[in-house]
Amino acid sequence: MFTFGYKSRFSGPIRALLFIALGLLMILSKTNAMELIVKIIAAFILASGVVSLIVGLRRRGDGTMPLFGFNSVLNIILAALLFIFAGPASRLISYLLGFGLFGFGLFQTMVLVSAVRPLKSALVSMIVPVIVMFLGAFIFFYPDVIGESLGLVAGIALLLYGTSELFASFKMRKYVQDETVDNTVIDDQTIDDQTIDEQ
Repeated sequence: MFTFGYKSRFSGPIRALLFIALGLLMILSKTNAMELIVKIIAAFILASGVVSLIVGLRRRGDGTMPLFGFNSVLNIILAALLFIFAGPASRLISYLLGFGLFGFGLFQTMVLVSAVRPLKSALVSMIVPVIVMFLGAFIFFYPDVIGESLGLVAGIALLLYGTSELFASFKMRKYVQDETVDNTVIDDQTIDDQTIDEQ
């Protein structure tokens, strides 16, 4: 059974909430949603560049300033280019988003398929990630067909995936907890057996 990405108690729900928030942002955006995503990415890169510059200035004495300074300049230039050319860059982002949604949907489907027998999960729970897969593939191969509604479609796909991720996280939590308890019992039993053998 696939448990990768669900070992931590909070990783799944945090991922889900981030995707839901991003999906809602794209759906409710009154501007070009894809350009908005580009500007958000640019803002994160700009923040990273500023942080690198501050860290470099604080560590001038250890000789790492040139490295931090170079990294900072690159990040700031890249952020500026993304802000200026948000329109053309949004085209690339749409391909990456479509590919990513297809991959996320595929992974989520595999997780839920693996959970059918051990968790007695219903096959109907796989409908949403399969829909996300198809939406991702459609965004990747036919962005021009969707046109100005691309951001809306991508937002709906992200919202659906986030909801599916939240559902999968709650389904997997009990399994991971039970698996941890079983492993602990096995380890304790092994230690007890070794102790008896030594005596």
